Amino acid sequence: MEAVFRSQKDEIFSDLPEPPPPPTRLTEKIQDTYLTGIENYIAAIGTQIKNIQDSEIALMQNFTQKLQKFKGKTKKDSEEQERLQFQTQLNTLRRKRKEYREMERDALNERIKYLDSMMQQKQEQEYLRYKLFKLRAIPEAQTSYETKSIWDISGFFSIAFQVAFIVLMGLTVEYREDTQNNNGYTNRIDDWYSFYTHIAIMIFFGWGFLGSWLKKYGFGSLAFSFYISCIAMEWAFLVNGFFRNAEMANYPKIQLNMFTMVEATLCATSLVVSLGAVLGKLGILGGEILVYSLWGTAVWCVNYFINIMVLKAADHGGAMTVHLFGAVYGAGATIFLSMHWDKKDADLRGEKHPDLSSTYTSDLMSMMGTLFLWVMFPSWNAALAPDTAQHRVAINTFLGLTSSCIVGFILSRVFRRKAFDIRDIQSVTLVGGIAMGSGHNLIVTPAVSLLIGGVAASTAMVFDVFVVPFLEKRIPANRLKVYDTRHVISFHAVPGFIGGVASIIAVVMNSKYQFGIDTEAMGFYARNVPRQGGYQMACLTISFFIALASGLAVGLGIHLSRGWVTQNIPGPFTDENHFLVPSDFPRAPGSVQAEVQPTT
Repeated sequence: MEAVFRSQKDEIFSDLPEPPPPPTRLTEKIQDTYLTGIENYIAAIGTQIKNIQDSEIALMQNFTQKLQKFKGKTKKDSEEQERLQFQTQLNTLRRKRKEYREMERDALNERIKYLDSMMQQKQEQEYLRYKLFKLRAIPEAQTSYETKSIWDISGFFSIAFQVAFIVLMGLTVEYREDTQNNNGYTNRIDDWYSFYTHIAIMIFFGWGFLGSWLKKYGFGSLAFSFYISCIAMEWAFLVNGFFRNAEMANYPKIQLNMFTMVEATLCATSLVVSLGAVLGKLGILGGEILVYSLWGTAVWCVNYFINIMVLKAADHGGAMTVHLFGAVYGAGATIFLSMHWDKKDADLRGEKHPDLSSTYTSDLMSMMGTLFLWVMFPSWNAALAPDTAQHRVAINTFLGLTSSCIVGFILSRVFRRKAFDIRDIQSVTLVGGIAMGSGHNLIVTPAVSLLIGGVAASTAMVFDVFVVPFLEKRIPANRLKVYDTRHVISFHAVPGFIGGVASIIAVVMNSKYQFGIDTEAMGFYARNVPRQGGYQMACLTISFFIALASGLAVGLGIHLSRGWVTQNIPGPFTDENHFLVPSDFPRAPGSVQAEVQPTT
């Protein structure tokens, strides 16, 4: 069934000059007198609105012709008299048009309600026939209700992965005796656990709630972020541990401690960031989320091994290896994941798809995620920073966040026609913390931190306003359309890139000694300062291309499996395809979970 009309801004709808395109008439398929009357009524009102619009155009043309005929001394008085008459007639037409549009809006909403009630009645009848069949009151041929098996391929894959993970953990992992001095006592976890809790809050509350702006995908945003994070952290323990042993050219059992837990949360964060690009388009059916998470975690660990363990790049806050990597990985995947609906001529752009929008409540929930992230970001950047620089890391991150917040508010009002867009505020206020993720410890001054935050916010907003619409544009020249649900390219990839460039410039321009500390001797960099800039550039380049190639690969693989592994792909951006939703959820007719589950 077609996506029916839904208007959240009735006053704007009433003032629009043109009627909306009439919905596909269903009376040929559904023989219903009341529905036929509603559709005929909508068509008649649309014709009246079109006639009023034609009259308005003719009135304007007539007014223009009369103005050209006025000459002589009475020209000014005649023009003023004609203008007043024209304005009176035009206001009358527009008032009449607005009345018709209000009538049309009510009729369209009535049509939606009636179709929903018909669908609900049909579901109840089918369920009743199913119960009668269970009681042997009617033959099976008279019921079309289909029971669903509790098993599917995604459940099998998930259980197989968990069993395999338990076996591998038992064979290859052991605890490490950690004797680091924390708060004056040995074998305590205070410092690392504090960082872990802050990062976990960012993952599960911050990024999860930030993606819940979709009006019908709140469950999916929070629950799938939770699910993907747990998969990523489990898998990262093994893969990252293997590479850490490979770095030492020694293969004992993988050592598990609080430091490895924090490293695993970095991987989970990168996967959750990438989820923003494919939000609402990646399903649980066919093991899509599991494959996406396992592949993304493995590739992230490879990238982390190359850049952090081998090249010794300084990226303690993950501007390049977490945010840039995650955003580009998700952007590469969404190119192919969107093709299923693009082939059906379903426009996945925000202003076109009816479910790719927000409500006042969903935007408030998303803003809660922003506030969680904004408060916890200094802990995120300081977690893996050198001990003697952590206080400067926290201060520099805070300064970058404040600068991006102020600049973001200003630019949102400038670019959105003198009104703040809450969607901008939800994301652009965080880019300062992301951009400070690489060069945040000892290589920048407070003024530079403010500058980096402001530049990151400005670049992200310009990219989001002018570049993203082109990436989504449906033109022949743009064959690989990038439908980025949460605009992670603008608000993660761009500031991550800026953070990488800032770290290159800062390392090259600064001397060996900063704030009276020998940065090389204290372990801030693995080599002398000028050479370190080249390795920063290598990390930026390698992270981008590995993320892009792996994202395209997993997106193509899932796209090709659709129709083979997964037969029926549910529609995007709605929870009803994956969750048992409450009765007040605005269901789409013909959805996967359209019927009440039977109790057997």
